[in-house]
Amino acid sequence: MVRTKKAMTFEPKDIDAYLEGQKKQTLLQRCGKAFIGLRNGIDKHGAVATTLATIMIAILTAVYVYYSRKQWREMQSAGEQTTKLLCLIQQQVAIAKAANDDTHNLLVATQAAIFRVEVNYDQNLPSAVSDWIGIPSIDVMVVNGGKSAARTFSGEAKYIHRDAAGRVIESRQHRFTDDTVIGGGSVFAQFPVVPSHASAMDYASDSLTVTVTVKYDDGFNNKRTQSFCNEMAVTPKRGPVWMECGQGKTWKQLIK
Repeated sequence: MVRTKKAMTFEPKDIDAYLEGQKKQTLLQRCGKAFIGLRNGIDKHGAVATTLATIMIAILTAVYVYYSRKQWREMQSAGEQTTKLLCLIQQQVAIAKAANDDTHNLLVATQAAIFRVEVNYDQNLPSAVSDWIGIPSIDVMVVNGGKSAARTFSGEAKYIHRDAAGRVIESRQHRFTDDTVIGGGSVFAQFPVVPSHASAMDYASDSLTVTVTVKYDDGFNNKRTQSFCNEMAVTPKRGPVWMECGQGKTWKQLIK
């Protein structure tokens, strides 16, 4: 009995499925072979690859450290230069400020308003600022000896006459109302002396004092206050002389 092969018949959809299966089988075979080759290569050359990788990492680390240090040194050098520059600028500012302060102090010393007081005893002289004719008077002149005007000027002068026993015979006060006194200018106060004596020598045993206090801006925004105290000492040789309070007794002992 002879067997005959039966021919296989495929429908169109069966052919497509068959071909697709063949493609998948071929792709899996190729991926498997590639994986096996890669595994065998790693097994064969694994030590060399690891060594080379370690060497490359060491080289890259050294290069990184070198450039990091170099960059740090450059930054540190730049910081030092900046610090030196700031110190130099601060020194120059300090020098300029000191020079400016010296200039300002020199101007204040030579130009600022500053006062002195001049006191005189006028006997039987016509008054230049009042109707007192022939009456002895105490004339007080407050003089601005600076070159700058004294601004916001105010002050007062007081005159006190005491007898030998210390009793107050006369006390007068004068207020200065001038707001500005120019450099070289002055303000004036006059006090009549009563009772009137025939001669200044009649006041030898008495105490005649004048006190002055002034407040002002010296022209450089410095608020100043000056106080003065003058007394009259009478001696036979010199007559009436005005000096600072407290010196009259010594003056009388020296000049007799």
